[in-house]
Amino acid sequence: MKKLLIGTAVSMFIATPAMAQVFSVEPITEIEIELNGEVAEFCGLTNTTGSDVVDFGELAVTPTSSNVDRTSEFGMVCNSANGVVLTVAAENGALLRDGTETGPGNEIAYSINPDPGGDALPSTPGTPLQNATAFNPSKSYTYAGSEGLRNGATIDIAFRTQGVQGPGFQGAPTTTVFAGDYSDTVTISLVAQ
Repeated sequence: MKKLLIGTAVSMFIATPAMAQVFSVEPITEIEIELNGEVAEFCGLTNTTGSDVVDFGELAVTPTSSNVDRTSEFGMVCNSANGVVLTVAAENGALLRDGTETGPGNEIAYSINPDPGGDALPSTPGTPLQNATAFNPSKSYTYAGSEGLRNGATIDIAFRTQGVQGPGFQGAPTTTVFAGDYSDTVTISLVAQ
């Protein structure tokens, strides 16, 4: 039995060709390891419903010289280093009386002005969008890539119209437009640059 054990012990220390290759590698003094990762681009508007309603109320009791101001608030967030373009587009370009197209007595002018809310977003918004001047008006506002935009910022869209109360006739009220419901649809979109 002793011979068998010795023979087995000796065979364990015999170098194989594979072991010879392992021991023939020279040690090196440094190793470079490349690290990689990705961050997906995300840009968008935040609003729980994806829509909002701005109601100017009863305009017949407001004089034409008085402004009626309303706002719609939502958030925007984008991690693009190049910033974003916020586009505001109105379907009709004016509040139109339901069931009609443009024409005297059937439309009420209004304006739109996106406000980034202080210094949270460096912007170059330009002038407010005046909807009464053209059909399907559209205006774009550029915001630079910033920490404020990357972390999310609140945007207020300010809407303004004037009342339609006329001067009155022999004590009776008048209006500058026909009676009815007036509406328009404004679309806000955000895309990375």
